[in-house]
Amino acid sequence: MQSILQQLFDSDIGLDGTPFPEDSPFMITVRDRREKLNKLMEQLNDEQKELLETCEDTENEINETIAYRKFVYGFRLGSLIMMEIMDGKGEMTSC
Repeated sequence: MQSILQQLFDSDIGLDGTPFPEDSPFMITVRDRREKLNKLMEQLNDEQKELLETCEDTENEINETIAYRKFVYGFRLGSLIMMEIMDGKGEMTSC
């Protein structure tokens, strides 16, 4: 069974993230990357294409692991900050 943090990260529970607008710098970069990758794929033979796709899959797994660890770290840090505030140790409670 997955942890609640993993389920939150995977969006199995909770709300999905807000999508990026099509004209955002992020989406422009995504499209640019895809166009360049398509140009590269046109120049490769089948064996090279398979190798490149395997490298992309591996890179995606690495990025997913890093993103999950950052998510968990941020969530735990936020929880610790909330606990400190609730304990009255934070300056926010003395307003």
